[in-house]
Amino acid sequence: MTQRMAPRRADRMTTRRPLSLSALLLPLFGRGGPPPAHSFALTPMMSIGGVDLSERWTQLVTEGHIVATTSLKDDEDSSELQVAYGVKFQEDNLIEFVSIVDETGASPHRERIQGINETLTAAQRGNADDAVQCVYDGPYVAQLQLVRTLRPKRSTSMSSEATRSRCTPPPYDPSIDSFVVGPLRLYGESGEFHGEGRPRELAARLKVDRGEGWPSYWDVFHNVSPVDPRGHYLLLPANVDERHGPAWRDQSLSPTDCYDLMFLASTIEPEGSSVITFNSVGAGASQNHIHCHLWHNPPIPLAGRSCYAALQAEAEASFTIHEGLSISLLDYPCTCIKVSSSYSDAADRPASLHLASSALSKIVSLAQDKELPHNVALINHLDSRNGGVDAYVFFRRSEASKKIAGGFRGGGSEVLGLMHSTSKEQLDALAVEGTMECILDDFSFKPRHEMWEEVKHAYNSQSSIVEPRN
Repeated sequence: MTQRMAPRRADRMTTRRPLSLSALLLPLFGRGGPPPAHSFALTPMMSIGGVDLSERWTQLVTEGHIVATTSLKDDEDSSELQVAYGVKFQEDNLIEFVSIVDETGASPHRERIQGINETLTAAQRGNADDAVQCVYDGPYVAQLQLVRTLRPKRSTSMSSEATRSRCTPPPYDPSIDSFVVGPLRLYGESGEFHGEGRPRELAARLKVDRGEGWPSYWDVFHNVSPVDPRGHYLLLPANVDERHGPAWRDQSLSPTDCYDLMFLASTIEPEGSSVITFNSVGAGASQNHIHCHLWHNPPIPLAGRSCYAALQAEAEASFTIHEGLSISLLDYPCTCIKVSSSYSDAADRPASLHLASSALSKIVSLAQDKELPHNVALINHLDSRNGGVDAYVFFRRSEASKKIAGGFRGGGSEVLGLMHSTSKEQLDALAVEGTMECILDDFSFKPRHEMWEEVKHAYNSQSSIVEPRN
């Protein structure tokens, strides 16, 4: 029987950290070191496709773009509370904020907003006793993020039980796509179809060299409710070239998407400093429009401590497809297949990426064919000799776990090992020893060796197999 990573009792603790990030960020800047003392751009280096997104994040925050509003209504007494939330600078620190913009009647939501404000205000004062809370259990961590309770709801088409139990998206319909319609849209000028106001500020457009004579492009937008106040972006295929197929389409990965994401991950600088994630339908996706996430690695709760639990997991079984390209079954509570590519020379990078993306696409297709919800995470690496990209595909049976009262839903961050808690009660439940590992196990497709056999069969591979440990 396989022995998984056991949470270490000595590592289980509850800590509270302020969102003052200076001490956490020093090891994460680029090779030039931290910015000069007069600079207030205290964001870790985040570069992808040759674009400095850390500098862009500073600009977006400074110009007030990382702000959203929401309306909290009560049907019983017709009261309404208009709330603004987002990220801003206070001195040299990036902080989350929430404020009441307008109120009609005596809203029962006021107390909730005041509670969030008290937590954030304590963090701004540097009061470590009441700042953002984290709990650790072995390699797993949970973080209290009250502001994310205000983020937009998932689209109606993604809310049914039938949709959340499988990865097949509903038919794509631009008229109900919140990325192109409504006040929080990414695309589309004002008008009868798109709605009033202006679309979200485009942060960047990234070029992907496919080696076919023409490139593809991916648009970068800030996430309206970032999981990390230092920077959290959405990546979407740009609607600029129909030769690559429609950019506005459902939330499923195509083979060309897999190549593009491998390519983009290979350009992350400093190496390993950011992670790209994809959530399928039924595995955390809330909008039926093809998109991925980009955020800092390590996340704030793990800065100066460790890396994501999934990145620590060892291979239980593996085989080599090609020199510099291997596939592994990880010894991890949520079934995970890892595609690991490496190249020793920059000239070998294009061929390596094509082979690795083909492997990734084949494994994603296995999940799609079985209608299994899945998450994908990609991160690049550089050891003493080789560069490369690692891709992790997590096979799910469900989006939610019932291991704690009220249930717990998770996406890419959660399967990597960082759980986002939306209440203190939920955080307390996650703090119970072994709970986070049980939740990952509850998310997981089982038996995982069945999926491993499918992967091996897809490659007709019997060689270079490392047999599962007893």
